[in-house]
Amino acid sequence: MHVVTWNIRHGDDLDRAIAALRRQADLAAADVILLQEMDEPGTIEVADALGYHHVYASPGRHAKTGRDFGNAILSSAPLADREVVELPHKALLAGHARIAIGATATFDGLDVRLWSTHTEIPSLAWPKRRDQFEVFAKALAGSGHDHVIGGGDFNTISRKGIRYLINHLEQHGLAHVSIEAVTLRRAGRNFTLDHLFARGLCPIDSGVVTKLDVSDHAPVWVRLELIGS
Repeated sequence: MHVVTWNIRHGDDLDRAIAALRRQADLAAADVILLQEMDEPGTIEVADALGYHHVYASPGRHAKTGRDFGNAILSSAPLADREVVELPHKALLAGHARIAIGATATFDGLDVRLWSTHTEIPSLAWPKRRDQFEVFAKALAGSGHDHVIGGGDFNTISRKGIRYLINHLEQHGLAHVSIEAVTLRRAGRNFTLDHLFARGLCPIDSGVVTKLDVSDHAPVWVRLELIGS
């Protein structure tokens, strides 16, 4: 399986995002695309352009754009059993809520539970951000599926945050399967914010697609195979 996660900033520049998802080899091969910062019309536009099935959810509108601000799952296989989990604690300043969305896809007879999320930025106190990681981890671990993939933008701006996220998901039986590489550059600093996790599947290879000039985030991809295959 080939999986991509991408925060397309505010769901803007969709024409160029679609072009990248069609033409860039490490993106065009995707069986599953997890998206963040999307609204529903934008999700439908991307899914229809690429010929994917999709599910979408939003906790509400973003104060800057006035549009819904949510997460999506796109899949080459049909999606079933849509589920939305609200993450605890709202944004300190704007009051936005955060969610995770889940759905199940079946690839060659194999059911895979998929999750896309976007946790809060560091203006939210660290203990509250840890609570969001915990709820996401429990959603993945408690899905009842042997094969699970989850990912998104976790806003892990420090090495401490990255290590905590990875170790915490591992405690719930989810392995970190994406490369630890820079996914956002801002004010002369590099950040690793976007991650993919899996259960019952192991990575063959992984990477980040840079220099797309579409979003402030770079998409992350991973190729996975069944453990023991």
